[in-house]
Amino acid sequence: MIYTDEKEKLKELGLSDKMIASLEKCSVHRSNSGLEFHQRKTGMHFLFDELPCERPSDAPRYLSIALTTKCNLSCPFCYVDKARKHMLDPKFVKGIVKEAAEEGTLAVSFGGGEPSLYPVLEEVLKYTHEETPLAVGMTSNCTEELVKLTPRISRYVDFLRISMDGIGDTYYRHRGISFDGFVKHLEYLLEYYKVGINYLVDETTIDDLDEAFFLMKDWGIRELLLLPREPDCPESVISRLHDWIMHNKDKGILIEISNARRGNLPFLAPYREDDDSLDYAHIDAKGLLKESSFTSEGIALLSAYNCNYRFSAFRSLFENGSELPGTIEIEGKFTSEEYIKKFCHDFSERKVISAQYEKEIFENGYSNIKLPSFDPFGFVPEYFLAYNRKYELKKIDDLTVRIITKSKMYPTFLYDLVNHSALVSVKFIDKEGE
Repeated sequence: MIYTDEKEKLKELGLSDKMIASLEKCSVHRSNSGLEFHQRKTGMHFLFDELPCERPSDAPRYLSIALTTKCNLSCPFCYVDKARKHMLDPKFVKGIVKEAAEEGTLAVSFGGGEPSLYPVLEEVLKYTHEETPLAVGMTSNCTEELVKLTPRISRYVDFLRISMDGIGDTYYRHRGISFDGFVKHLEYLLEYYKVGINYLVDETTIDDLDEAFFLMKDWGIRELLLLPREPDCPESVISRLHDWIMHNKDKGILIEISNARRGNLPFLAPYREDDDSLDYAHIDAKGLLKESSFTSEGIALLSAYNCNYRFSAFRSLFENGSELPGTIEIEGKFTSEEYIKKFCHDFSERKVISAQYEKEIFENGYSNIKLPSFDPFGFVPEYFLAYNRKYELKKIDDLTVRIITKSKMYPTFLYDLVNHSALVSVKFIDKEGE
């Protein structure tokens, strides 16, 4: 929505009532770069840099959501943890996209794993398209599963990104499926979607980039997103990629760079250098809200069925990188006495392990730490430090516990609660004691 004072300022810039009414149908983001709108039907962005906003939007401009870790391919470079099968609850996804739209997100993109394997993909896409003004994107590996779904779901997708890592034999070595089959599927999908290509760049794929770019132009591809392999793309490859971008940036396809590499490679910067917005955030299939899909640290929201999540809390984590300015209250309602007893036992075990790891981290350093056989978190050892003595467990009644914490990584308790068959609610308290 556009506030009344913003409408008046837009009128002062010369916009008519009809133009403002059109902007009211767009998603809107506020920052000190200005008042920004996105019209999903045309893909147009409108940035009124004459109207800097004192209070930035709490949500990121762009949000990607991994719906599932399930995938029908086994690419060797993939960073998704497929050993653990995770899938987001559709109620959780709908709540997130609704909140994101209200708090300033312009577009959301659904991925995975492979999103076409998410059993209620059509339901989530339809809800996001019909109940929010967000532009709806999707990232897929372009296999038969998406082809079968396309006649039903394409009306809800504004932009489709297809993963392509080299061509010919290079593509086959990475994906384990034929490049000819990929092309056949892609040509079918181009009849239904506006399509962009996600291209992994490393020492095995960069030699194919010229020919791949030629094919993209022939297919009528609108956008190329270059993804240097994380975290270890060789500097020699980055140097070659820089030269390639400079040579091809004006040849008819919009070239973009992954957020993680924008400092190393040339790209257009429409916003002010001191822009106070979160440009991008990612929610993985475990429910972790993260600064990018490649990082492991974030805020966990998975299975918080009554979760009163607040993007202001997310912003605080990203900006401060430490404790939230307040307290978090997490309540778990268990389905049986057996589950609550097991949870309390595991919780006490966590305290012991947390103290042990804190001692080993300080004395020996990370490289000497080995995961114990009992791992209540399912995370790397660095996380244990954040938990130690920063939470309090109270038993409210026979089937309910309440956890109060200031820990940066507080919501991982949600994993434990749900695994012990507890319905979870989360409350962010702005001021301690409130």
